[in-house]
Amino acid sequence: MELSDVLTASEAANLYGLDSSTLSRACTGQKGYPPLFKEGEFRKAGRIWLITRDAMERVYGKTK
Repeated sequence: MELSDVLTASEAANLYGLDSSTLSRACTGQKGYPPLFKEGEFRKAGRIWLITRDAMERVYGKTK
């Protein structure tokens, strides 16, 4: 995997027209629901969520 295949939640939100908090919840799950992303598709680095491009495409589809 290349570094360009990993996005911050902010970068991914801009590419997909989502709010970055939506992606944070996709990483952690919410209200009793599991995370949308699978283990190994995301991680937290300090206060920043890192998400693979493949995970974004799997959950939200290709960018326009």
